[in-house]
Amino acid sequence: MTVTSIAALETPCLLLDQAKLADNIARMTQSVTRLGVQLRPHLKTAKSAKVGVLATQDHKFGITVSTLREAEYFADHGFKDITYAVGLAPGKLDRA
Repeated sequence: MTVTSIAALETPCLLLDQAKLADNIARMTQSVTRLGVQLRPHLKTAKSAKVGVLATQDHKFGITVSTLREAEYFADHGFKDITYAVGLAPGKLDRA
Protein backbone atom coordinates (compact mmCIF):
# COMPACT_ATOMS: atom_id res chain seq x y z
CA MET A 1 0.00 0.00 0.00
CA THR A 2 1.32 3.43 -0.91
CA VAL A 3 0.27 6.30 1.33
CA THR A 4 0.80 9.85 0.13
CA SER A 5 0.26 11.62 3.45
CA ILE A 6 0.15 10.92 7.15
CA ALA A 7 -3.51 11.94 7.15
CA ALA A 8 -4.24 9.05 4.76
CA LEU A 9 -2.93 6.38 7.14
CA GLU A 10 -5.45 4.04 8.71
CA THR A 11 -5.41 4.30 12.48
CA PRO A 12 -4.32 3.12 14.86
CA CYS A 13 -0.86 2.80 13.34
CA LEU A 14 2.72 3.10 14.49
CA LEU A 15 4.81 5.77 12.82
CA LEU A 16 8.47 5.96 13.83
CA ASP A 17 11.67 7.65 12.76
CA GLN A 18 13.86 4.54 12.52
CA ALA A 19 17.12 6.46 12.94
CA LYS A 20 15.86 8.16 16.12
CA LEU A 21 14.53 4.87 17.45
CA ALA A 22 17.88 3.14 16.87
CA ASP A 23 19.76 6.07 18.44
CA ASN A 24 17.48 6.13 21.50
CA ILE A 25 17.84 2.38 22.00
CA ALA A 26 21.63 2.60 21.66
CA ARG A 27 21.89 5.50 24.12
CA MET A 28 19.68 3.79 26.68
CA THR A 29 21.58 0.51 26.31
CA GLN A 30 24.90 2.30 26.81
CA SER A 31 23.59 4.13 29.87
CA VAL A 32 22.25 1.06 31.65
CA THR A 33 25.29 -1.03 30.71
CA ARG A 34 27.58 1.60 32.21
CA LEU A 35 25.50 1.47 35.41
CA GLY A 36 25.43 -2.32 35.50
CA VAL A 37 21.64 -2.37 35.19
CA GLN A 38 19.63 -4.79 33.06
CA LEU A 39 17.24 -2.92 30.78
CA ARG A 40 13.63 -4.16 30.73
CA PRO A 41 11.89 -1.88 28.23
CA HIS A 42 8.23 -1.06 28.75
CA LEU A 43 6.46 -1.62 25.44
CA LYS A 44 3.05 -0.17 26.30
CA THR A 45 3.50 2.75 23.88
CA ALA A 46 5.08 1.03 20.89
CA LYS A 47 2.94 -2.14 21.15
CA SER A 48 5.19 -3.55 18.41
CA ALA A 49 7.04 -6.85 18.35
CA LYS A 50 9.55 -5.37 15.89
CA VAL A 51 10.33 -2.52 18.29
CA GLY A 52 10.55 -5.05 21.12
CA VAL A 53 13.10 -7.13 19.22
CA LEU A 54 15.22 -4.02 18.62
CA ALA A 55 14.88 -2.81 22.21
CA THR A 56 15.87 -6.19 23.66
CA GLN A 57 18.67 -6.91 21.19
CA ASP A 58 16.72 -9.82 19.69
CA HIS A 59 15.16 -11.18 22.90
CA LYS A 60 18.36 -11.05 25.00
CA PHE A 61 16.41 -9.74 27.99
CA GLY A 62 12.87 -9.23 29.23
CA ILE A 63 10.15 -6.70 28.59
CA THR A 64 7.45 -4.97 30.60
CA VAL A 65 3.78 -4.59 29.63
CA SER A 66 0.67 -2.98 31.13
CA THR A 67 -2.15 -5.26 29.96
CA LEU A 68 -2.73 -8.97 29.63
CA ARG A 69 -3.49 -8.40 25.95
CA GLU A 70 -0.02 -6.87 25.50
CA ALA A 71 1.50 -9.84 27.35
CA GLU A 72 -0.36 -12.27 25.07
CA TYR A 73 0.68 -10.35 21.94
CA PHE A 74 4.37 -10.31 22.86
CA ALA A 75 4.28 -13.96 23.99
CA ASP A 76 2.77 -14.84 20.60
CA HIS A 77 5.76 -13.08 19.02
CA GLY A 78 8.42 -15.08 20.86
CA PHE A 79 8.97 -13.07 24.05
CA LYS A 80 9.38 -15.34 27.06
CA ASP A 81 10.46 -13.01 29.89
CA ILE A 82 7.47 -10.68 30.36
CA THR A 83 6.72 -8.60 33.45
CA TYR A 84 3.12 -7.47 33.94
CA ALA A 85 3.64 -4.12 35.67
CA VAL A 86 0.24 -3.46 37.20
CA GLY A 87 -1.82 -5.01 39.94
CA LEU A 88 -3.68 -8.12 38.89
CA ALA A 89 -7.36 -8.50 39.74
CA PRO A 90 -8.20 -11.94 41.15
CA GLY A 91 -10.61 -12.53 38.26
CA LYS A 92 -7.71 -12.38 35.79
CA LEU A 93 -5.45 -14.92 37.53
CA ASP A 94 -6.46 -17.84 35.30
CA ARG A 95 -5.76 -15.80 32.17
CA ALA A 96 -2.35 -14.67 33.44
